[in-house]
Amino acid sequence: MPENHPRNFLDIDPKYYEFNHARFVVLPIGYEGTATYMKGTGKGPDAILEASHHVDDFDEQLFNEFFLTGVYTHEHVVQGDESPEEVQEKICQAAKPLVAASKIVLSLGGEHSITPSLVRAVQEKWTDVSVLQFDAHLDLKNSFYGSVFNHACAMRRVHDLGADVVSIGARSFDREEYEFTQTHNLLYFPPERIRADLDGTIITVLDRLSDQVYISFDIDALDPSQAPGTGTPEAGGIDYREALAVLEAVGRNKRIVGADIVEVAPIPGNKVTESVAARLVCKIMAYEQLYS
Repeated sequence: MPENHPRNFLDIDPKYYEFNHARFVVLPIGYEGTATYMKGTGKGPDAILEASHHVDDFDEQLFNEFFLTGVYTHEHVVQGDESPEEVQEKICQAAKPLVAASKIVLSLGGEHSITPSLVRAVQEKWTDVSVLQFDAHLDLKNSFYGSVFNHACAMRRVHDLGADVVSIGARSFDREEYEFTQTHNLLYFPPERIRADLDGTIITVLDRLSDQVYISFDIDALDPSQAPGTGTPEAGGIDYREALAVLEAVGRNKRIVGADIVEVAPIPGNKVTESVAARLVCKIMAYEQLYS
């Protein structure tokens, strides 16, 4: 592909885009079929890819260029009129061969309903995978608007796969979801707890996560002042630097086996949210390489 092709993640030398030599595969999944409030997340992947061309590829914290291990950008996983169940299978079948080829798949949503199929693909290669969820919502509803694969059910379906879920930033959920966390001993950290004791939060998170971790980052985990372009914004979110502190600790102490950034809904004339998302992808790439 040409150096400045907008469908590549980052604006880097084309030799780092080659699949066979790439550590990472960026997988765009512009699906928003179960969105229940504001639409727009279907445009998220292209917006993030475009924004990535304006991200400096030298990490300002770690003083290195982590793209040098290679970043291949996959073609879009395109959905038509498939049912949510068919979409889940299509995403899983797209991700499985990439995971089997020992790539770290970084998926760009789209809505949060894409996550269970991605976790399922990762589980075919890695045993005992836990999920670190950044999200304003617990997403533990068993069914929503008539579908068990609604975006509000994403972590309930992940739990059904046998993966433990630790949630960062949750501040909006119903009684059923809260009771589910209590019955199944699921950890969630609301923003005020993180802000009061970030170091303690990180210690507890690391203690709970398994050695293999999948990261699912719903952009609405961040405060809307830092990421306004999302389908279901919630006031009082976590800070970008708090998120980085947790992600870096996980990268240093656990094996990151995959990740997704979801729920980016671009706002015309405002590039803040997709730029934050692109930076987060770069940070996850960097932190993944800290583990030894």
